[in-house]
Amino acid sequence: MNKLTYAEQLARPEWQKKRLEILNRDEFRCNTCESNDKTLHVHHKIYLKGRMAWDYEDDNFETLCKDCHIETEQYRESLKLITKDFSDFDIAEMIGFAKAIKRDRGDYGDDANTPVKISSIMEAQGWIKYWSGGNARHAKMVADAGIAGGKDFNPSIYLYE
Repeated sequence: MNKLTYAEQLARPEWQKKRLEILNRDEFRCNTCESNDKTLHVHHKIYLKGRMAWDYEDDNFETLCKDCHIETEQYRESLKLITKDFSDFDIAEMIGFAKAIKRDRGDYGDDANTPVKISSIMEAQGWIKYWSGGNARHAKMVADAGIAGGKDFNPSIYLYE
């Protein structure tokens, strides 16, 4: 397939099929404001260079109304500006912090023992900063326990004694 523009990709039947699957999965409702009477968009949470618009796992997509989609894209652009000078360490730590926030608000399920995927010690340190105010001893416990490398991370085992 020749290089397609993004607009051309969105006109393809492969995208139309994926879009309908995601809208059905989300019950034709905005995932942010829960509206079902506004124009709905299927939002890519991330983009990977060279991938077609439809060539992602379903969990990379979310249904957003037009207003929430615009707001999400504005946040994405603001984040790019804020983080443009961040090191890889800073970004990884921020991801860990964000995962901790998501756990705290219940995005990983109701069970506090549900494992959360932590991909690096840097992510673990961000997690630790959220839950324990940056206690270095706890960050070392996580590192010593071998939590890096994509293993499941169960915070109740490592953060509480």
